[in-house]
Amino acid sequence: MENVLIYEATYRMENVFAEGFIILTSKYVEGIFANDYMAIYSENDKIITLSLRTLAVEIVKFPLFKMNYISHQFSATGEVLCPGEEYIFFSNINLDDLYLSISENTVEGEKADSILEQLLKLRQISQI
Repeated sequence: MENVLIYEATYRMENVFAEGFIILTSKYVEGIFANDYMAIYSENDKIITLSLRTLAVEIVKFPLFKMNYISHQFSATGEVLCPGEEYIFFSNINLDDLYLSISENTVEGEKADSILEQLLKLRQISQI
């Protein structure tokens, strides 16, 4: 099995703050923040792209509501994400910038297994 490291993390924008986890492997970087999903990848040598799918709840008519995912795209210059650092990702479509902070604190054992299970469910729910 591939080596998977899970770190505590937060992301914030002007009116949003979310705590969660960043999953690092040799092949990909993903984040899970409650029901928000984050995928981070490099398009070329110096650009890091962050795709964020946030769960939005819309009240249709009280007490009815519907939930859907909204996709956001951000980018930053750099080569690799490291624990213990904060990164600024810029939006190309006039949204707030996104600040991603990756802690040096790792998650292990049963809690890590639970996070990975939640990640698989979130991928299915949000149609990733």
